[in-house]
Amino acid sequence: MLPKVVTCQTKGLVIENKVKSFGNHLQLQKYADQGYEVAAMALLQETLDAKVREHYSVVEYSNVCEIIRRLPLNPLNGYHFVIDQYRTFLSSTLPVFDLIRKLGIGQLSPNDFATQFANITAGLELRDNDIRTLSYFYYFNFEEYLQRYATDLLFGTVGYDEGENTRWLFEKNMQGPPYMEAIIGAPFSKHGNWRMHEVFRHIFENERFAIAPRIEIWLAHQDLTAPSSKAGTLLLGTWSSTLRKYLSEADPYRFALSPVGHRNFHREQLLVSYLPFSKLAERLRSLLTKVFHNFSLEHETTS
Repeated sequence: MLPKVVTCQTKGLVIENKVKSFGNHLQLQKYADQGYEVAAMALLQETLDAKVREHYSVVEYSNVCEIIRRLPLNPLNGYHFVIDQYRTFLSSTLPVFDLIRKLGIGQLSPNDFATQFANITAGLELRDNDIRTLSYFYYFNFEEYLQRYATDLLFGTVGYDEGENTRWLFEKNMQGPPYMEAIIGAPFSKHGNWRMHEVFRHIFENERFAIAPRIEIWLAHQDLTAPSSKAGTLLLGTWSSTLRKYLSEADPYRFALSPVGHRNFHREQLLVSYLPFSKLAERLRSLLTKVFHNFSLEHETTS
């Protein structure tokens, strides 16, 4: 009798390693379509999109750190020395992200955050991409907060190229600081919580425009030394030159707005004290009321 031949159903295992870049399911799906088993190794769950987290096995670097921590290492062994250095890197880097998460959800005061952030990062050389990664991590967690606790600040579900109200979108690698923004392309829609002031309707009827609320934060450890430290900027912008001209000339907008650049018609400083998610949500509401009515809040007031 001939021996039974066992046929392997996959070509092997692909582990996609994501540290400071952010994983997209399309890349992993490409490997799966080629017949591989696929797993993702990531600095944090938040560096992977929802489809990756749902459909693929994920190993976080905290798991790797815990495994390495249990290894008996000989510092005189060159290979062991490298592993020990890696363990030290992970042990000093991961707590920084934990601090940002705790600040956002209110488990850490801005004052304690500034103190602990300075202490933890004192021995770290955080480069431009490291800081961008911290900021992106903050945006990811803030967007999750909005989904749960501040749904009036969710405007749509589509992406940039749909021409409607978009979801909140994050960008880490473009020129300038990493940002989080939404595009309100239907500012007079009766289906959302926010509707633009009626004085702007005649402009919109002649020239459709979009409004872009935007958050730009820069979590540079050497700068965030106190709750009063500047952590970033809140912006309102539009690409319509007609609307920008009207805002710069008409009352009360010409007195209430602080224009900057060719797109943004209003800017406000964002301090460390406003980084807790609940406070940032309130700041966003205040920002939007410069040119919008919040009908959900007005309904609650009259109920």
